[in-house]
Amino acid sequence: MISSTASLLVLGWHEAIALPQFGIESVFTKLDTGSDHSVLHARDVVRLDDERVEFALPLLLKQRSCLHFSEGGPRRMVARLYDERIVKSSNGKEEIRYVINATVQVAGHTFTIPFSLTDRNGMRFAALLGRSALAGRFLVNSETTHVATPHLACEDGNHSSIPL
Repeated sequence: MISSTASLLVLGWHEAIALPQFGIESVFTKLDTGSDHSVLHARDVVRLDDERVEFALPLLLKQRSCLHFSEGGPRRMVARLYDERIVKSSNGKEEIRYVINATVQVAGHTFTIPFSLTDRNGMRFAALLGRSALAGRFLVNSETTHVATPHLACEDGNHSSIPL
């Protein structure tokens, strides 16, 4: 079966997204067509007794650099547990991750997707949007960045040529 892509919005390989339920206005996010699932940087993730997870979300409310993400003062968050998965990371290591649903805003679209929670310290992007979040919504142009959010482009310049 061939599906039409004519109506899908084209985004760059990284964009600024908002996570309104966490008070985050913009976080630069890799649109990762090589991963099925989406990931959010979190620390000290603890499962609570009542099907919720508590975690530290140490992100700035508005990110400005695309070269690395800066951490702000960690805020403790609680969210309903959506799933628990064994995930193999890009380095081949398997870990058990808690998954929550979170609302995303990008390019004028608002939708809710599952994010696995893990410590991404030392990684370039604090969040990844995987294929399951992109499918049926967006196409990704791997040659450009900040298509949907040029006003939020990185203060350290256009880094579309920086290797992953």
